[in-house]
Amino acid sequence: MIPVRAGDWVQRSHCLAVLLTLGLWNAPGLSSQEDPGHELRQLLAEFNQSLQDLRAGNDAMREQVRTGAALLCKHYGRCDVPDLARFYLDLPREARLLGARNEKRVAAVRAILRQAGQEGVGDWPSLREELIDQLDDLAKEVGGLRDFTPAAQADALRGTLLLGWAEAEPDTARRKSLLKQTHTAAVQALARFEAAGQQTPALEPRWILGRVHRALGEEQQAAEAFDRCARTAQVVGQDLWREKALLGLIAMARDRGELRRVQELIAQLAEFRTSAESWPLTREHAALLLSQDQAKKSIQVLRQHEPSAASHRIEWQAHLALAYARAGEHEAATEALEVLERTAPANAPVCALTRATLRLEEEDYAGVLTALKDFAPATTQAKVQGLALKGAALLYGGEPDLAASILEEARQLALEWSQAHLVSGGSVVGEWLGVQALVWLAEAQLSLGAPQVALAVMESQGAGGLRNTGAEVDLSTWAAHFEQGLVSITIGADSGIALAMDNAGNVEGQSIPLGRATIWRAISHLEQAARNGEDARARDLGKELSHALLPKGLIKNLRAEPNPGRLLLILHGPLEALPVQLLVIEEDWLDQRATPLVLPALPATNPGKRPPMNQAQWLLAGAPLFNQQLHPPLPEAELELRRIGKSLGGRQTFLTGSAFTQRALIDALDDGRPLHLATHLIKTDTCAHGVLSPVGILTSDGVICAGQVYGHTPNLPLAVLNACGTARGAPVDGEGMMGLGRAFLAGGTRNVLATLWPIEDQAARRILESFHEDLQGGFRPSEALARAQRELRRDGVGIGDWAAFRLSGRD
Repeated sequence: MIPVRAGDWVQRSHCLAVLLTLGLWNAPGLSSQEDPGHELRQLLAEFNQSLQDLRAGNDAMREQVRTGAALLCKHYGRCDVPDLARFYLDLPREARLLGARNEKRVAAVRAILRQAGQEGVGDWPSLREELIDQLDDLAKEVGGLRDFTPAAQADALRGTLLLGWAEAEPDTARRKSLLKQTHTAAVQALARFEAAGQQTPALEPRWILGRVHRALGEEQQAAEAFDRCARTAQVVGQDLWREKALLGLIAMARDRGELRRVQELIAQLAEFRTSAESWPLTREHAALLLSQDQAKKSIQVLRQHEPSAASHRIEWQAHLALAYARAGEHEAATEALEVLERTAPANAPVCALTRATLRLEEEDYAGVLTALKDFAPATTQAKVQGLALKGAALLYGGEPDLAASILEEARQLALEWSQAHLVSGGSVVGEWLGVQALVWLAEAQLSLGAPQVALAVMESQGAGGLRNTGAEVDLSTWAAHFEQGLVSITIGADSGIALAMDNAGNVEGQSIPLGRATIWRAISHLEQAARNGEDARARDLGKELSHALLPKGLIKNLRAEPNPGRLLLILHGPLEALPVQLLVIEEDWLDQRATPLVLPALPATNPGKRPPMNQAQWLLAGAPLFNQQLHPPLPEAELELRRIGKSLGGRQTFLTGSAFTQRALIDALDDGRPLHLATHLIKTDTCAHGVLSPVGILTSDGVICAGQVYGHTPNLPLAVLNACGTARGAPVDGEGMMGLGRAFLAGGTRNVLATLWPIEDQAARRILESFHEDLQGGFRPSEALARAQRELRRDGVGIGDWAAFRLSGRD
């Protein structure tokens, strides 16, 4: 048995939770701002001392305890303190004395744990089990006494120990059993603390319940437990527990891919913690920057806030080494790794994973395999990451068959874990395995001459909003639905893959030796060139992106095709921001060789039959009445809707002006008719929840958020969104651009016409009028848009205006 070192044990067994005391306020006081609470802390300290004296048998302190509690409630809002005081004042003197003695028994167990954390212990599992039994016996013995708070303390401490055991337990059945025991202990502790009016000690079982619910995949209950813990901790001034609860919420948001929510929670943490005093805050900030391909900023944050605790320094060194590697500073990365290996416990998994990652960055594939030779991961997550790194080394080391087997094992392991714990598989795959590892797996299958398998791998993950991860998709049926078939393109952190299936089901693909940051910059430059009217530069950039992203066989087919048949482009992750109309085939824009449609993933359902747009009853909505000082008027919106109405021959209902309300728009989403929307799209903090962008549709009496649109599952045949940037949103790796257009698509809308950037009113009017006229002429939405864009090009309209619109969907 390897001795458990202090730092290692603290990290795995939540020693901070174990050392909880009855204290009513953090010892250091306020941590990240000036100190206006000195008087409050002094009064709390005086009250706490009076209470301890009372519990020790000094009945002369009764009045001081009573008046101190009343003062704290009246002047400082600490109305939890009178409840606490009342519990002990109502106890007989002998009951208080006995309770104090029993509390010392719990404190003795804490002392053993503190010593184990500081000095290590040879057989930690045996000691843990012995202490759990002791605490259980103690709780049962004293739970029926007048002062039952020592039983609550024993149950809380037992719950903490059980939680650490459960979270490290590899056996699923045993793990569930331990989690059940943990839940029981925490519930019992919480009930007793609440009965005694003790909010501060109740924070520990609240936090435990959050961890248990999260481990069981019970997202809502976990969020409620963490949120209640964070809010109560803020009220009672317990920054430690507030920090731990917020970190729980951050982890949940990251699992769901809600990066915006992660940023909000990090901001809340920064309200009372500084990076200098909180390693978790530094870690979360640095990790967020790294996920956004801002390696140098991540290094800066890490270097500025080096933690002092030994266990934190190990984690810090690993993060620093990986950030240096991502920034291309390999010498600095190696130095950081060497420091890590000198300070971490022998054979620590974090060292092997960090060394393997650095060797992969250096293209030392044999070094990756050497680093992982004796790798013994303690968690499923670490095992998945180790398998992914080994698979990449084998792939690029010339052994694609072994690589495919190992990478598939990693994928299945992540999915099996998610299914066993009722967690969204996509979030686990995205968080643990990563888009890059899926690209490696697809590349391995491509190298083995199995492009169909590679395509199935990439499309099996999908975008979580469009279907459940792992849902079967009939790729051949989808490809046959489009005259030019489909192409799926995915970009990971370092490389990507493009896989095209033609109308007959033939698949070919190619690797893309460019990473996410490079492609993202290229897309940004292309958009900027278009918006600035730089036709020649946009054409050059469009040609480069076409050669980088589209398989050569697909380009060859497009060159030979005399008629621009439909082509579905499945653009994963940040690629969804790509203005596909600006891709260039030979010297032609893409819509001269194909009629493009875009989706972030294939829905689980088959494409189905297209609804006849030239017979549909339309709903034309927008042109709201609002405060013109806050939002500029939209004089063209009403005219736009009226002109479009004329082309529909009476098959429309208008919802404009004062009639365009929140309730009316919600009803329209549930109506099932095609919708044309002309209004403002605004950013607002009231919509800053979940994975979707914080944007909303302005109505005459308020805002409908993108999340509300998604929640109403608008099963519409077509939604035309004439508002600035409706196709754009917050980029989420693996989930694409999470804007208003995605809200409609994920909610069930079949086709969405939206803009990627703001355009001139007259150009928008011309495109939309032409679009509707062609719809009435029997053309599909994608065909109608392509015809309108080609018409504007012929008339000399600027590239930034005709290329902004895009059709997402399946027609």
